[in-house]
Amino acid sequence: HKLFRAGQVVIDLGACPGGWSVYAARQIGKNGFLLSVDLLSLDAKTSSSLKHTSNFSFHQGDFTSSSVKFEIISSLKCHIMDGHKSNEDTGRTIMQADVVMSDMAMNFCGDQVTDALRTMSLCEDALDFAVSPNRCTSKESIESKGCILREDGTFLCKFFSCGQKHETDLMKAAKDHFSCVSIIKPLASRKDSSEKYLLAMKFNGLV
Repeated sequence: HKLFRAGQVVIDLGACPGGWSVYAARQIGKNGFLLSVDLLSLDAKTSSSLKHTSNFSFHQGDFTSSSVKFEIISSLKCHIMDGHKSNEDTGRTIMQADVVMSDMAMNFCGDQVTDALRTMSLCEDALDFAVSPNRCTSKESIESKGCILREDGTFLCKFFSCGQKHETDLMKAAKDHFSCVSIIKPLASRKDSSEKYLLAMKFNGLV
């Protein structure tokens, strides 16, 4: 699957230790914009590499909080205003990404089912953030149209097997917004690992 192209805007949720961000930055290049988010900070070497590879912004904090979501939207708006991606050139409204990906996982408690369900909840939150109309609450108002993800955009999230019903529910939620939805298991993932990814492509936009 070709997830990234030169010049794209990419949001990486749960970015640490930085593997996905580094790969995405190399693909989107200097004309792209990468916005990474994590509870933990990236190490200095990774941050330096990212800044030299593409336009890069990092936000440390809890993605599930409204304040961090607001920071993401603010950063995307600043990116547009700085001229990296103008509405006239792209036809998009401000604050839209080409790819939103989530590698987030809750701190494991030791119970496999509970850990998987909590990570699935993060997937659902990330999906909702990507496809829902911008409604971030803050003391500062930001005028926006549309969703974080642009029409025809891509959403990717990691989850762990937690029962057919939960996986079916996630698939159904994605299919409500995307034309192409599949569950994939990376070749690099161990055979005995329960790790999987939801890949949703061709976002339908607001309908």
